[in-house]
Parts: sequence; structure tokens; C-alpha cells
Amino acid sequence: MWIVHLALSLAVLYAVVVAALYLAQAWLLFPAMLARAARVQLPASTQRLQVETPDGEILAGLLIPSLVRMADGAPTLVGFGGNTWNAGTMALILHSLFQTAIVVVFHYRGYAPSSGRPSAQALLSDSLVI
Repeated sequence: MWIVHLALSLAVLYAVVVAALYLAQAWLLFPAMLARAARVQLPASTQRLQVETPDGEILAGLLIPSLVRMADGAPTLVGFGGNTWNAGTMALILHSLFQTAIVVVFHYRGYAPSSGRPSAQALLSDSLVI
């Protein structure tokens, strides 16, 4: 009889863990509180950007111009800060890797200073707006 109780207890425990993971999936995928605004030294030529989405949210971003002047114009590299990354840090890394490109990096929706709540669908729609 104790085997039945053990099996039932394990089944209930498994169901509770699966339910908790399901309910916490947005926080697990987009832990906005872990991506604190780091103080990074951005180049003086950095421009702050702001884009309003069709649903009224405000996205904050950065633009770092190319270090090299190109006759045909520099390519533009667009990115996001990342799951627990700050957009300023990501912009500096991309700028150091791709010095001939214009680097534009935005904070995820819901990651300060951008407004809203992060989700995969919001990320896709925001990338198209940007």
C-alpha cells in the first residue's frame, strides 16, 4: 500500500512542479529584474533613441555611429540587449566587433527604461517596428 501512496505523492509533486514552471515561464524567459541598468561608458557620439509601438509602449534604445566613414554608407546592425543583458553593454560589444557598422540596440519591452511586459510575440513585433 505504501507504494501506491509513494507513486501518488510523486505524481502530485510532478504536477505541482510542471504547473509552477508553466505559470512562471514568462519570468524564467525574460527575467527583467536581473538585467539591472549597468553604468557603462558609451562613446560621446552615442544617440539615445525612443520608438513608440502601435500598442502605445515606449522602447528605449541606443545608436552608436560607425567609426569608419564609408563612401556608400555604413551597414546598420540592429539588436536587443538580451535576456539579462543591458542594451548599453550589448551596444558596446557590437560596436567593438563591427566598427564599420552603425550599431542600434534596444532594451526589451519591460526592461527599464522601455515600458510594457516582455514576451516572445512582443519581441517579434518590436523588432519589426524598429
